[in-house]
This record gives sequence, structure tokens and C-alpha cells, in this order.
Amino acid sequence: MSSFPLPRTGVLEKSLYGNNLMIVGDAAGFTSPISGEGLHACVISGKVAAETAINAFEIEDFSEKALKKYKFNTNLKKIIRNFKLKWSLADFFYEKEGSNLNTIFKLAENDSKFRKTVTDIFSFNATPPKDFFSRIKNANRNKLELNK
Repeated sequence: MSSFPLPRTGVLEKSLYGNNLMIVGDAAGFTSPISGEGLHACVISGKVAAETAINAFEIEDFSEKALKKYKFNTNLKKIIRNFKLKWSLADFFYEKEGSNLNTIFKLAENDSKFRKTVTDIFSFNATPPKDFFSRIKNANRNKLELNK
């Protein structure tokens, strides 16, 4: 068994639908930029596409205008917005050769509340609290001062 790494492109918002066409799941970029997980988002995109297709059959219209409802579905918009946030988080995590990510894991080792926050972020369930970034930056600063 093997896998093929998906390119880190994000959701293909401009290409999600067209005349007689809707793209769902991994093909549409519905994979978390942090963990690579995408099952939940893929299932939701498939469900929304199915609902949109049923509506298109009912009105006998498969034009881009009719299928536009797919992209603008509330659940899909929420996933896309969440993935955009995850992109910025992924960029932050891997800054400075991954030092922020290392700091996150070290903080999580010693603080169960912080560990739960990190777990929730990685598993696609939560956005970081307001003090999340400052706590990591402060820990990095303190580490630099200790190394002087």
C-alpha cells in the first residue's frame, strides 16, 4: 500500500464549479493544510455537490449559474474559511525551520489545557485562542534568552 502526497495548493475556489461540472474532495483541494486530513471536508463537499446536482436535475439546468450554489453553500464556505485560517497557521508553524512547531509541542508536553488546544487545532475542530501565538512567541524569546 502506498500514498501519493497531494500538492499544497488549498481549495481550488475558482474551479469548484462550471457548466456541467463540480469538483469535490481531494481533487478540489479539501485537505487540511496542517494535518493533511480531509475526510470530513471531502464528505461535506460531496454531500453539498449531491444536493446541488439534485436541484439542477429538478430544474433541468446544469449551467454554471445553476451549479454556483455549490460553492456558496454555507457549510462549504465555512470549510473554505477554516482552511484559509489553517494555511496561515501552517505557515506560522513552519517558520524558522519549524521552531514554532517544536515550541508548540514542548508547551503541550507540560500543559494539558494547551495540549487540548493544539489537538483541537490539528484535528480541524477549533481556531486558536487569542493568546496562542503570543504564548509561543514568548516561549521562543525565553528560549533565546536562556541560550545567551
